[in-house]
Amino acid sequence: MSCRGWIGWFAWAWLSASLLPAQVVDKRLRDKDPAVRQLAIEELTREGGERAEEWLLRALQDDDWGVVRAAARGLSQHGTSKAKQALVELCLEGPWQTLREEAARSLAVVDGAEGVQALIKKLGSRQRAEAAWALCELAAQGVRPESVTVLEKLARHKDEQWHAVGARAWIACATPEDQPAVLETLLASERLLVRSAAAEGLGRAPHPETIPALISALAQPDWNPVVERRLLRALLACFAAVENTEAREGAVFASIVQGLGSDEPGGRRCARWLELAMAGDAPCVSPGVAFPVLEKLAAADGPGVRAAAYRALGSLGTPAARDGLIASLGRERHGPCLEPLVRALGRAQGLASEAGVAALVRSLADGPKDSRAREALCVALAQPELAGTEEVLASQLSGEGWDVAVTAAVAIGKARGPQALDTLRALLTHEDWRYRGAAVVGLMHLATPGAFEALMPLRSDANPSVALSAERALERLAGREGHGEPPMGWVEWWGKHGAKTDLRAFERSLRNHEKYGYTVPDSLIYSGLDVVVIPGRGDKIEEVLERLNISFRSVPAGKLAEQGLHSQAVLMVGCTGELHPSDLSVVQWYVRCGGALFTSCWSLTHTANRAFPGYLRKFDTGTEVMDRVRTQPARENSPYLNGVFAGGSVPIYQLEGAHLIEVRDPLRTEVLIDSPEAADRHGSGEMAAWFWSGHGTVLDSVNHFDLQGLEMANHLRKPEEFQAYAMNHMGLSIEALRRTIKER
Repeated sequence: MSCRGWIGWFAWAWLSASLLPAQVVDKRLRDKDPAVRQLAIEELTREGGERAEEWLLRALQDDDWGVVRAAARGLSQHGTSKAKQALVELCLEGPWQTLREEAARSLAVVDGAEGVQALIKKLGSRQRAEAAWALCELAAQGVRPESVTVLEKLARHKDEQWHAVGARAWIACATPEDQPAVLETLLASERLLVRSAAAEGLGRAPHPETIPALISALAQPDWNPVVERRLLRALLACFAAVENTEAREGAVFASIVQGLGSDEPGGRRCARWLELAMAGDAPCVSPGVAFPVLEKLAAADGPGVRAAAYRALGSLGTPAARDGLIASLGRERHGPCLEPLVRALGRAQGLASEAGVAALVRSLADGPKDSRAREALCVALAQPELAGTEEVLASQLSGEGWDVAVTAAVAIGKARGPQALDTLRALLTHEDWRYRGAAVVGLMHLATPGAFEALMPLRSDANPSVALSAERALERLAGREGHGEPPMGWVEWWGKHGAKTDLRAFERSLRNHEKYGYTVPDSLIYSGLDVVVIPGRGDKIEEVLERLNISFRSVPAGKLAEQGLHSQAVLMVGCTGELHPSDLSVVQWYVRCGGALFTSCWSLTHTANRAFPGYLRKFDTGTEVMDRVRTQPARENSPYLNGVFAGGSVPIYQLEGAHLIEVRDPLRTEVLIDSPEAADRHGSGEMAAWFWSGHGTVLDSVNHFDLQGLEMANHLRKPEEFQAYAMNHMGLSIEALRRTIKER
């Protein structure tokens, strides 16, 4: 080959090598499968190239929102000022909130200054809400307008609907020097929604300079819980923004602790703030710095301060914290404080130390007057193979209240002491069915051959709940959940299979998932699950279960005692929840044995508060509450909220004469979901809350279960509008949306 030929061949090879990837990328970006197109965009973002921006801009026009989001993200690495206009339009017109936020973050990188000016011009248009939100996101990336006058005007607009929108953007975009004054102005507003928005905006774009103003605000006694939570989160964000670790954990930390103090309410807020600061994978405060403060707060006079300090110590995860809780257990005599203390000691691995177990045993032996505290102590000691707990648990069986005795009986089975079988067998002839039923549940947890044999005769107990509990216990131990009694009968089955059956297989599987951090699979959660619905006259939870293909049995009010309940079931009581008196004792027994009770709307009053008084009750609004409100997580990273706010979803609660929640016992109750809109308009923003009772839980939500979808979104017309609503408010994932579109 001639020299000229070699040159031509190399030119062709170089051209082919440079064109081939382009052809491949172009082909993949035109693939019918949106998942393939998204993957191509993500690879393009990683690898780059001369045409990267061109392809990313083209992908912004894709009809799949996942592809568009990936392209918007990619432009933060490969975009130039040419992408500014497209990103501005996406900030304003993107159908999905997460998509708009992604566009704003990329806009801050490619041309933040010009982007801000373009968005400022839209504050007088119908897109002012989207523009203000995007400006917050830009401020979070450190890009702010030169003047915030137009945002201040929006916060003072003649139309009140824009006040919160303007307040959030105004404080986020204010300079570090001006932010404290803006915060003071906004917190003085008569509108709770404005005060809440101010705290949210500050948390989105925090500055350390605002810490003194936040301390001053949190030192004030009367904050609605909705605002208080957001102020604490804002304080944490400003604290985390202090770049110098030594300064952060030195003078700044000291100023917060001293400013909030150790008395109510400052001391309680200080402990709660420390709990937030130590949460997550990257805590803002080291355990060594936090412990001395929490140790002091745990000895404060105010019970609310002590309870909050116990909770924070429980999440500290150090031997010192564990020992501090053990010391507190020796001196704590206030019943409502004992329960959070006991549960905190469990989280702090207190049961892994002989001193911790001994302290729990002593506390239970002392017999605190508060029965709920004794129940919590029994639950804490319900751990396998703990030495020295069996006798004190057995002593609780002969007390005055059946509630503590029932909790203790189940704990004896879980603890699996050497005398557990004999102790529980003795209860099987008790005249009170609740004792017999608790013994059955305890035998199920004991899970020994002797326990299995003791359970078989109980299937014919005169009380339906006892008989049903025995039947369900046998099914679980035999690995036959959802399949019922074997055709040959339990006696013959046991004689044939008993010796080779692992009676603890189900429990071991659950413990392995917890131990290794795996998500418990649906196959375990829903395997043989008995969902029981007491229909209400308001919402129709059964319709939701039918849509989800979850089997359930419907039990009319007044028939629960007749049809029976067992601790492995899930009980849902719809609005209005007007239970018959005969139902109440069954519900109380069921939860204490380990059941989960869900109530909604009016059933807060007619079920949850009747069966378990003193925790939650209806907030007195004066008038009937008819509204639609947006909600947010009240407690970050709660396992009870897994999937609820997925993908940045903002659930909308439909309130139909709702019974809003008033927390009567804040030491033993946790709010999961709240709503600044509900708090602003009706006085209470507590949308969902839960508490322990014995081995079980009670959760109340103020909404109607069956009105959480598209039923009330009658303002929507086009398919894209329904899709956007489902993404923004119902937690629909991109993958689920794609399946829905494919199925038409």
